[in-house]
Amino acid sequence: MNTGMKVRYTGKHTRHVKNGEEGILSVGTHKSRRTHYVKFDTHSAYVPRHNLEKVDSQSFEKESKPKEPSPKELKRRQVLNEWKQRDRESKMNEPSKYEKILQNRERIKMNRVKRSKMRQQMKEKMEEEMEQIMYEKDINKIGPQYHKIDAKILSLKDELRNGCDNPEEIKNLITALNEEHRSLQTKYSILKYMYKDGYYTLDAHSPSTYLELCLGRM
Repeated sequence: MNTGMKVRYTGKHTRHVKNGEEGILSVGTHKSRRTHYVKFDTHSAYVPRHNLEKVDSQSFEKESKPKEPSPKELKRRQVLNEWKQRDRESKMNEPSKYEKILQNRERIKMNRVKRSKMRQQMKEKMEEEMEQIMYEKDINKIGPQYHKIDAKILSLKDELRNGCDNPEEIKNLITALNEEHRSLQTKYSILKYMYKDGYYTLDAHSPSTYLELCLGRM
């Protein structure tokens, strides 16, 4: 390497010199076989000889000539471009933020209407069920299911009074009917309490009451 030759730095980045930076070989105050004094565009520095390479016309042509991509790189670029195209198309077809807000509002509105209709249906069903098992003896309002049970009990008692072949079996039937009578009273009291507070449900003892009442699901 001679003075005035254009060189390029190929070593690691330092505080003074960056990799690939080019300069001119000059004469410095110190002479050494291992280092050269190089004047770069904005500064000068002593650089190790093994970190310098000559810059000639062939190297410029080599650098200016674009590198041909390999088939693997071409395929990767094609896949990437296809993905970008699909992503752009999907974003174009997606509704805007304002349209999504309107859709959510409409969905909430329909859900409220659905819950309101569901509540009304459950209220009517509950009223029908309460009418069947009503037991308001004070105001002389007794549902048809109680009348059926009372009629069976009276019929069985008449058989006992008139004499029958199996009195124990009839007594057991009367006990079972009385138990059914009490269970209906308990159920009616529960339904009455729930109806008063607005807890309408198709089944007073159903574990899905919350889903039916609050979320409008079946």
